Amino acid sequence: MLLGLAFTLGILAGLQAPASRAAPLAPSSVCAKLRTATHEVAKAGDAELVTRMRAVLVGLGDDADELGEVASGWQRAVVEAKPTRSTRPAAASRLRRELAPLLTGLGKEEGERKRELARWILELDSEQPEANAALGRSRDTDGQWLTAEEHRWKMGARRSVRVEREASELEFEIQHGVSTNPSLVAVCGEGNLVRWQGITIHSRLPDETLERILRQALRAAALSRGLLLDDLALPKDLGKHEFVLLDTEAHFQPALDEARATQGLKPEEYQRVRELGMRSFVDARGWRTSRWRSEAEFEALVLWDMAWDWFGADAQPCLRVGHVNWVCLHFLGTSMPMLVWSDPVVNLEERSVTQRDEAFQRQALWRSARTSLWGCRAWMVRQARAKSDPPWVRALLDQDGKIRDENLLKTTLVCELLQQEGQLWPLVQATRGKKDIAPAIEQHLGETLPALEARWRGWLDPPPRVGVVQVLEQAAPAPEAESPFRAALLRLNHARADALKGQAPEIPVVALDAELSRAAELHAQYLSLNPAQKERWPDVHEERPDAPGFTPAGSLSGSRSVIAFDGDPDLAVASWLATFYHRLPLLDPGLFGVGFGRADEVVVLDAHSLVLAPWRDHVVRWPLPEAEGVPLRMRLESPNPVPGENMGNLGYPISLQLFFAEPETRVALTFELFRGAPGADHAVECHFITPSAPLQIELVPENAWGLIPKSPLAPSTLYTARATFDGRTEEWSFTTGK
Repeated sequence: MLLGLAFTLGILAGLQAPASRAAPLAPSSVCAKLRTATHEVAKAGDAELVTRMRAVLVGLGDDADELGEVASGWQRAVVEAKPTRSTRPAAASRLRRELAPLLTGLGKEEGERKRELARWILELDSEQPEANAALGRSRDTDGQWLTAEEHRWKMGARRSVRVEREASELEFEIQHGVSTNPSLVAVCGEGNLVRWQGITIHSRLPDETLERILRQALRAAALSRGLLLDDLALPKDLGKHEFVLLDTEAHFQPALDEARATQGLKPEEYQRVRELGMRSFVDARGWRTSRWRSEAEFEALVLWDMAWDWFGADAQPCLRVGHVNWVCLHFLGTSMPMLVWSDPVVNLEERSVTQRDEAFQRQALWRSARTSLWGCRAWMVRQARAKSDPPWVRALLDQDGKIRDENLLKTTLVCELLQQEGQLWPLVQATRGKKDIAPAIEQHLGETLPALEARWRGWLDPPPRVGVVQVLEQAAPAPEAESPFRAALLRLNHARADALKGQAPEIPVVALDAELSRAAELHAQYLSLNPAQKERWPDVHEERPDAPGFTPAGSLSGSRSVIAFDGDPDLAVASWLATFYHRLPLLDPGLFGVGFGRADEVVVLDAHSLVLAPWRDHVVRWPLPEAEGVPLRMRLESPNPVPGENMGNLGYPISLQLFFAEPETRVALTFELFRGAPGADHAVECHFITPSAPLQIELVPENAWGLIPKSPLAPSTLYTARATFDGRTEEWSFTTGK
């Protein structure tokens, strides 16, 4: 598990005992009784709890050498444990009794010793009121013990979710027309345009695709302004921004040549774009031309240019870049556009496009950190636990393009903290144009950068909230073989192995991630508490901050999950594979970590947070070639992939997913289904879903094409699917069940 609490790696960060202490926090007689209680805990067979107990004893001042001698007995007790139904409750009861002298001692301590003793007491029993009060915590309306600072973070996170929800529901009156942009006309011969006020996009892409790109970019801009300025409305005097979005990589070089020939680019600019492999360039005639990207990357590019209207050129790059990257990762599902900087003193090969070593680039969490906020947090938590995260001062640079790699991720998450505290925009305003950045930030915040870093780590990776007593009082965890998600994970991996057979996927086995699973369970619990939302899409994927059971982690998980109401995770995976939209993320060759959660009949699977971009091409077909017993009908899913049709009358979906190592690759594809052998007289009438023309305009199946037969398939019948693209044909057959 990628983020599971690993006690051997320092689970109790921030709770470790000092190297020396004037006197133990607890007398030896109290520690002796806690040692006995630890032996009782060991009989429950939970090695992790024994590790926690030993850490508490060391923290209280017990003799480390003596603990080393008795620890072997605890280990044997764990290995030989045969817990009964009463073992864990009995150990919890014993531990509660031994806490009494510690609570008495807490009332006699002062200052830092009192706070340290309180932390160790809460490690044993997280619900102790006296210990929580000693650390400045009070219980909020949700029953959580929080400090004032933690409460502020919680309210800030709720506000972010509320603003995001409001921004995602905004509509804009977007104009359509025929493009007369001279570059697009010269290179492509024709094109479309969409416009909202001063924001104009030209492209050969279809009208509906361009409208989606512009609408989502405008919503992202509204989210940015709502978080920073408490104003979702985009201003009437928004600057003019014009874009030419090329729909194929083959058009980029001709567009460059056309710009140079018409003075849109100076010769030195032309050479720079080529040598640096830049993804876009600003044409002197008044627009930015971009080579082919995904829709999300186009949206991020539009947002980046718009954001300068409220940030301005004098905002500190670390704040501007950190915030925009957060919006891109969280709302658009991609990182902000990668930038370069201009520095005449530095040689071209030393600029920001320099690549890191291949092994580092391919490391799974690192790669996913640049495509999702969850991946970003997961990678940074791991780095922070290993004390390998870069200090924020390294991101306090003078140009946006210099903030790259891990420094970009660090400033993204520091800006999220400042955003939750309501300090980000005031800090932007207070530090405008400052040359000596670090002192200016420290002066405004009233704390040193190291102090900010310490608070940031506590925000990013808080210590466990559940004490040993509370863990013991919970139901014993199911053995691995009896995990409720084991069969579901096995089914998922078998389906992926069959669909990717012979294609050597980057990471062949999907793992169950503990942190993702905890968040998925939170969203499942939320839906159980708010049943009305289960009936509607996209409400089922959202959490409302004022509703019971809301959590920021659950809200993020819901937005990145597939959801079923089978009650059985294994059945849920089978159901998702029998749909169109819910099937696609399960078969993505870059998927390497998932989170399962369940509450009552609700099953949540986060299959979007830990995904890699492929570094080789893949073709994923479903149903599988030579598959037998294929169902006749599609399973119901929400939203309906064929709006207006009764899903109960539709046949089993056929899908083809194409993944390319070069993201600029874009194909035109024909897709057909035949009863028996291919032939015009054997064609099956189907609804056709494509990335450029989805029937459900709110959901674009990126890299995926689908055929949904207009009536159920015939039983015990051979069918053949055929797809043609880029001069190649993929043809495969399968047989239906009875």
